[in-house]
Amino acid sequence: NRGIKTPTKFLPVGQGFFVEVVTDLGDIEFNNSQRTFKRESAGESVFLRDATETAVEEENTLNETQILRLEFGVSSGASRSFVLGFSEQTTDGFDYGYDGGLITNPPADDMGSLLDGQQYVIQAFAPITPDKEVDLVLHASGNYTYSLKSTEITNIPESQPLFIRDNLTGNTFDLRSAQQYDFTSVAGSFTDRFQVIFEDPTLSTPDLQLNNILVFVNNDKLFVKGVEDQVKALSIINMLGQNVKRYNDVSHDVLKNGIDISGLSTGMYVVSLQTTNKLQHTQKVVKE
Repeated sequence: NRGIKTPTKFLPVGQGFFVEVVTDLGDIEFNNSQRTFKRESAGESVFLRDATETAVEEENTLNETQILRLEFGVSSGASRSFVLGFSEQTTDGFDYGYDGGLITNPPADDMGSLLDGQQYVIQAFAPITPDKEVDLVLHASGNYTYSLKSTEITNIPESQPLFIRDNLTGNTFDLRSAQQYDFTSVAGSFTDRFQVIFEDPTLSTPDLQLNNILVFVNNDKLFVKGVEDQVKALSIINMLGQNVKRYNDVSHDVLKNGIDISGLSTGMYVVSLQTTNKLQHTQKVVKE
């Protein structure tokens, strides 16, 4: 966006900064051995002093963090940018000094990445793999229409697919396109609707149907019998097409002993499950 600068890891002379002390291990020392010569004109360092734009020529090396910056837009005019980073130095868990911007009191309309049930503005991950899925959290007042698009893709090869998957509608959207993904939502907070995926859904192997699977509800529990493979994802969808429950990496013991669905209203639902071997099964059930 115009007027916004992105800092690099090099601080110009005279640029202020903060140091956070996690554990008191003595004095913090800065000396000349930490200095290096970088040109601001080449985009190697950025002085954050005003809103003047500076042309940045990013170094594109294998050692640089891969960056995907997303922008969530609201028809009211509000927006939120959040960043996903991928590198050999970080993990899919919490990485101190890399994950940041924890949102503890989100606006009624907001979106960000999800880590341990909490919303972040900046989140680092282990390197991209085809089966990686990044969960996003959506907060919606239900009063507006929404959009999601990529505004920066840095150090990620053009051959690497980048898609948004909408688990509610079943749509996938190419984040490398110049367009934005428009959608609507009922009011609420949703942690299982949107995911960033790194495999082109149009090129993936077609899902094969599971056979001899029994899915049923008894005493407010959902049972699945006859699945030999690990269940990667199980979704419960109401007759409005809304994904009301989603479970990841469901064990055989959980399926055998039953999933508690006592919180769901009575009525008909669609249960959709997929195994790690890309076998899938969809079946209607009735909760009384």
